Amino acid sequence: GRALAAAAADGEGGRGRGGGGHGGESERLEVELAGNARDAQAAFQPPSVSIEEIVVVSQQTFQRLRVQLDLAEVALYAAYNDLNDLDEFDVTCKKSDWAGTHIQEQMCWPQFMTELSAQNAQDWRQDIGMLVPVDQLQLNNRDKFDDLRENIRVVALEHPDAAAALLEVGKLQAAMRRKREACMA
Repeated sequence: GRALAAAAADGEGGRGRGGGGHGGESERLEVELAGNARDAQAAFQPPSVSIEEIVVVSQQTFQRLRVQLDLAEVALYAAYNDLNDLDEFDVTCKKSDWAGTHIQEQMCWPQFMTELSAQNAQDWRQDIGMLVPVDQLQLNNRDKFDDLRENIRVVALEHPDAAAALLEVGKLQAAMRRKREACMA
């Protein structure tokens, strides 16, 4: 560009653009170099490379990432539920304040977990069994959750829209993890 042309002109007797000597020579050299750069750029063909992963780093707040993740989960499970043939694996997302803190968090639960939780509460109220905490219910039914994850993968492999929604949720979850790790470091 211009700096290269000016340096080249300065190199010939220190004449530069503002100096004496051949006033038009500097301009001609600049135009020639610019023309050569355009020709070289047009002739350059970047090699074909397969990109497996692109990592984008941004300065988003936890709140913004959380909202994006919540919306992406709703979109994912809406697409998944429409394509999924097994009602017990339908997933519903809703806001809840499980801890009683009045801070609502989105919870996405499969239908089978909703039914297990309801049956557990009913059994406890009827004094048939003890009230099992939700995390323990999840542990007790991890095979069912594995089946759900596999079913989501199968649906995503068969339907590009579901796959794109699943990828978006994964990217946002990874961004949340990185943000959390960066704050803890």
